Amino acid sequence: MQFLFLLPIAVFLGLPAGMFLAWIAKEELKPGARYILLFSKALFFAIALLSLFFLFRNSQPYIGVIAVTAGIVIAVALNIFSAMAKTRFNYDYLFLGLVLCSGMAVLSVNALIALASCLLLCGLPFASLENTKKKIWKRLLFNAVLFFAPLLFLLLGPISVVGFGASAIYLLLRMR
Repeated sequence: MQFLFLLPIAVFLGLPAGMFLAWIAKEELKPGARYILLFSKALFFAIALLSLFFLFRNSQPYIGVIAVTAGIVIAVALNIFSAMAKTRFNYDYLFLGLVLCSGMAVLSVNALIALASCLLLCGLPFASLENTKKKIWKRLLFNAVLFFAPLLFLLLGPISVVGFGASAIYLLLRMR
């Protein structure tokens, strides 16, 4: 429990680990891209379900509905912003960071470990799919900033951003 502050760092290391695996097995990326994408979608779906389960189990139903609605609105707004900028920004790690940090604020240790395990595994296919693009180190830094930015929410106390992150992740899954 006293080393819980290291959990976001350990979870984020899934992204560099995925980059390393993609670098080792470059010839496997192209034929396995369909399966990597399927695995990524399954993980996002599992994270969304786990987050929603923990949200509605640990809070009042109206808080969950407000948080889910806010997550959908923010994800749609970010997707519209990305389309207007004529580039495809990937905000997945922002929402993954929100889910982890809010889970750290309100969940028990066992539930948090289950959620963190899924988040760690998300980095592997994400980095494998992103590794085919140029400027991977800039993308890694961008994702690090997005992932660790929600740590500020922990300073504000337990607020219900689990539903926000879960609904946004589900919506991002549908937009892929």
